[in-house]
Amino acid sequence: MDLTAAGSGAPLVFLEFGLLLLGLGLLARIADWLAISAVPLYLVVGLFFGEGGFIPVTAGGDFIEIGAEIARRLGT
Repeated sequence: MDLTAAGSGAPLVFLEFGLLLLGLGLLARIADWLAISAVPLYLVVGLFFGEGGFIPVTAGGDFIEIGAEIARRLGT
């Protein structure tokens, strides 16, 4: 995916990924409030999202592709 192409889905991918990170942060806060580890909450919620879950999440593959493009351009 070319980040400079007009009409690329890059902004949508970053938005989806940001929402995923926000959700993980909220789960961590809930786990802290319940005085438990966040890992069990991550696992339970992970059953509902992605392939085989109730809510599809497509940000993962596109984000890796965009991250690779950014790393290639930065020369790392």
